[in-house]
Amino acid sequence: MTLENLFGFFSPNKFHDSIKEFLQNLAANCQRTQFTIEDICFSSIATAEEQQLIEIALAHNCLVQTKIGSTNTSYTVPVSCLSKDDAEVIPAAMSIDIRIGDLATQTVDMVVVCSTSQNLMNDICKKAGKPVADEVNAATQMGKIMSEGYETVGGKLFCQKLFFLPWTTKKLDDITLRRSIQKFFQTAIHYAVNTGRTSLAFPALGCGELNYDPSTIAEIILDETQIYANYNLQILIVLLPEKTENYKAFCFKLAELRQKKQILPEVNRSNDKLKLLGPKEEVKEAQIEFYRLKSVKAEEARIASYARVAVWLFEIENNTFEKYSLKLNALFETALEHNNEVVNFRNDNNEDCKIKLKEKIEICGNRQRRVIRRDFQIPHNWTAQSDNVLRCVLDSKDEEYTKFAGVAHGVGVYFSTDASYSHGYTSVSPTTHRRCMFLAKVLVGKAASGNSKMRTPPAGYDSTTDNNHIFVTYHDDQAYAAYLITYKSPGN
Repeated sequence: MTLENLFGFFSPNKFHDSIKEFLQNLAANCQRTQFTIEDICFSSIATAEEQQLIEIALAHNCLVQTKIGSTNTSYTVPVSCLSKDDAEVIPAAMSIDIRIGDLATQTVDMVVVCSTSQNLMNDICKKAGKPVADEVNAATQMGKIMSEGYETVGGKLFCQKLFFLPWTTKKLDDITLRRSIQKFFQTAIHYAVNTGRTSLAFPALGCGELNYDPSTIAEIILDETQIYANYNLQILIVLLPEKTENYKAFCFKLAELRQKKQILPEVNRSNDKLKLLGPKEEVKEAQIEFYRLKSVKAEEARIASYARVAVWLFEIENNTFEKYSLKLNALFETALEHNNEVVNFRNDNNEDCKIKLKEKIEICGNRQRRVIRRDFQIPHNWTAQSDNVLRCVLDSKDEEYTKFAGVAHGVGVYFSTDASYSHGYTSVSPTTHRRCMFLAKVLVGKAASGNSKMRTPPAGYDSTTDNNHIFVTYHDDQAYAAYLITYKSPGN
């Protein structure tokens, strides 16, 4: 029996069937395990170190496959802070210009030079004059031209300053290429803003000796520069005159950006506001859409709030009930609050129906069925453990109504940071002779002053408060009852 290439072997014919059966049984007993890594941060490792990952897998009798994909994320349009007195801000694409020519001849505040391109460095230094060339050569020898960049005067050039910044000298994969270009432009633009420069000229990275695809380079560079629209910078991208295909690719991408009329947000972290930057008409449209979406969300929150008070159900067969939709549930609760006797509605089957609230009867044509309203209360089988945790239902005309914490600052779930205050709402259990209190973890978020009419917090807020120690939440997932504490108080 001889092995061949580790994938098969030769043997006498009479052993073929027995060997085949043995191998099939062996394969059947092998357990196959696989897993997928979908972390976005892992994609760069999977791309750059693919061969190493394959070698590691083979050493452990495993198989590695890499598949790079893209993820689209949608964000809600933020509220605009643009008033009638604000000046219109031109989007970034309108602040970018594409030119064919010599980088050294650009009349701007600052020319950004790729210090790892020896041909470009020599040309710039020669045209800037001997003092500049000597300074740059000395800085290079002393290792001063690092990733943070190095600035000199413009010398004989038309620019005020030269900014030397290193980039790559070798071919890169698409992901690493994008990141390296982003870092190059970010470093230069941040430096320009911090030093008061308003116009910059950049070389078209990768379009020279490295000969990257011009469409890819144009997309990366223009996508990156448009981020800085709110800085009101004039940015020039200077292309080599002998490569017309590069110029066409940049012009095509720039025209595409201008057609999009993008609205860009500027974050003000001091007051938690966003300002929309772009043409006024587009900003107004975005603002209108935002308020429309906010109204929809507020109505959804209002409807959902009623379901925390009570649930309405209709009888589908003998003593078997089904819930109405949240929208109808809110409609019935509102009618009940206004002391209406009848409420008309259209059900999910598009039937015109009405409910007699006092009789708890639903009428749809010739059909009648029972309706019940279930108020939320603590189940009886809980009372042995926490029989002092009750839901209090008060008449709004009761003089104690406005003193009760359950409604004074909003119709929601109440919490206090003062345990002695919460203790005042407990009572001694007649069975255990103890008191109970929940220790809860609560996501308060941004709290607004509450009142007894609030069923949801105001727009932009997550909870309501008495501005002291009481907080009211309106969503079930805002609080977690971590512990039920059973205790005796002094003298009890």
